[in-house]
Amino acid sequence: MPQMNRKLAGSSRLALIAAILLGYAAVAAADDVGESGTVTIEPEAPAAAAAAPAATGWTPFQASLYPPVQIVESSRSVRGMRINFPYGRQDRVAGLDFGIANRVTTELRGAQLGFVNMADKGTVSGVQFGFGNDSGQLTGIQLGAVNLNYGEGRGAQLGLFNSSGAHRGVQLGLFNGAKSLRGLQLGLVNRVVEGQLVEYLPLFNAGW
Repeated sequence: MPQMNRKLAGSSRLALIAAILLGYAAVAAADDVGESGTVTIEPEAPAAAAAAPAATGWTPFQASLYPPVQIVESSRSVRGMRINFPYGRQDRVAGLDFGIANRVTTELRGAQLGFVNMADKGTVSGVQFGFGNDSGQLTGIQLGAVNLNYGEGRGAQLGLFNSSGAHRGVQLGLFNGAKSLRGLQLGLVNRVVEGQLVEYLPLFNAGW
């Protein structure tokens, strides 16, 4: 996960976000990818990652306990359904990604349904539905308590805490944050870092 340059102000807010992302942080740390799991309100697009190795074909079904305890290797694309109990990691999924902790490192096209859905270095075209969701780039919908998108977002974030880079669409939650906005923010606290006369606004914010 890319490093961010500001932390949420106030110990109470830090405690809330830390509690919400506890499941995500545990999985990310166990995955040994050197990610911090820190949440901030000014996400930046992650640096371009090295090209992933060429996939060795595809499979219509994948089931995983924890990599490498799974049916096929993580580099093989899934075109159909993947089931993860408790955790699965795959380069690409097109279809339904279902389980407790679901991770896609390069591209998701379809839907992720789980407690924690992760595509922090990849693109999401579709829906993420879970307690915590994150993506490197979003075209679609994130629905959960915590929704994080680190690059460009097109669509909707619906949750308690929503954060995005350059966002086009709607953010609906208690706290909404974006680097830039073309659309609407509806929430208790709304923040847009760039392109607005006032950085923080209560209840409603709009950009175009």
